Amino acid sequence: MMRTCKSRLILLAYSLKKELHLIFQDMHALLVLFVMPTVFILIMSLAMQNTLGTQQNQHHIKLLVIDQAASDASKKIISALEEASFLLNHHNLEVDKQAVVTALSATNTQVALIIQSNEANNLNLSLMTEPVVDSRTLALISQTLVGIQTRHLVEQLIDENTEALANSQTLQVLMEDPLQPPQVTYLFRTESTEPDTHPTSVQQSVPAWLIFSMFFILIPVANTFINEKNFGTLERLQSMELSTSLFLMGKIVPYFLINQIQIILMLAVGRFGVPLLGGQALEVNGPFEGLIVMGAVVSLAAISFALLISAFSKTTEMSTTTGGMINIVFGAIGGIMVPKFVMPETMQFLTQISPMAWGLEGFLGIILHGQRVQTILPEILLLVTFAATCLLITILKLNKSYG
Repeated sequence: MMRTCKSRLILLAYSLKKELHLIFQDMHALLVLFVMPTVFILIMSLAMQNTLGTQQNQHHIKLLVIDQAASDASKKIISALEEASFLLNHHNLEVDKQAVVTALSATNTQVALIIQSNEANNLNLSLMTEPVVDSRTLALISQTLVGIQTRHLVEQLIDENTEALANSQTLQVLMEDPLQPPQVTYLFRTESTEPDTHPTSVQQSVPAWLIFSMFFILIPVANTFINEKNFGTLERLQSMELSTSLFLMGKIVPYFLINQIQIILMLAVGRFGVPLLGGQALEVNGPFEGLIVMGAVVSLAAISFALLISAFSKTTEMSTTTGGMINIVFGAIGGIMVPKFVMPETMQFLTQISPMAWGLEGFLGIILHGQRVQTILPEILLLVTFAATCLLITILKLNKSYG
């Protein structure tokens, strides 16, 4: 039995070596895997940066207002914000980080405005925000609040008696304590939620085109797999007691490694390449281990799908045409080519059947919403189930054909 296990390991090592040799002979397929996503990420990140995530204005900004001062001055600020078309949710609670996080989650809001009064009955304004809110939005909120306060102070000065203007209490307060932008405190959401936050162009493009390119691992997989079927390599390996499972393992491992290299390089393109051309740098708000897990399960799903298509195809042309068309459909309905949040509701419902959509939701959960692995478990389980189903059908097909 020990000899049998040793011989199988030797065959597996031989299969891995052979597969890597065949992969690096097919340089055209490798170029597709690395050049295609790089080009798409750079082009789409720059093309969409003025439409995704960076052009918010006050008509679309939601604010959770916590008015602890409850004074005429604070009410005037709230009224002015409403006149400026901010969308306000009012809450009466203590300023505690966890309480604010819970309130933000309940109201589907990302920024809280806290209005407090000090011992001199002057107002102190502060903002508590999730890290996904971009700096332009925070700057717009701060500038609006400073503008509102300035306008009210000017109105007070105008209303005061001109002769007493030099001794004006309002003027003295303004000179001694000039208006400052609200202090900003960043929060991290601690519960599973789906905030109404859209990704920036680079946050959308990097995971989207990365996933799309990972599924095109189909091309080199099909090239080597079908050539081996046609030359009788599979029958020879099975005659040497290499099981179908070990044969597939010898194919999964090298392509899995290639996918991981893709992930590292495409994240680097988003982080360093896009800014060199004038775009935004990729910001990842979640844990790095989440990216590792998502990259692994998307890779397994992509490779398993490629093996399934290859097992049922007689020629490389048939596999690349059939698999390529299915991949394009997966990408079209999965939010890869058009972001999900701009789709009509019927199309958003269709995204649920695309494994690319599951991968994109998982990546965006980490990159955009700062979620942990536990929060994206539904997407992980869907991808693992998809991969396992594809592999099972592939094994049954190969055993039937060559068993």
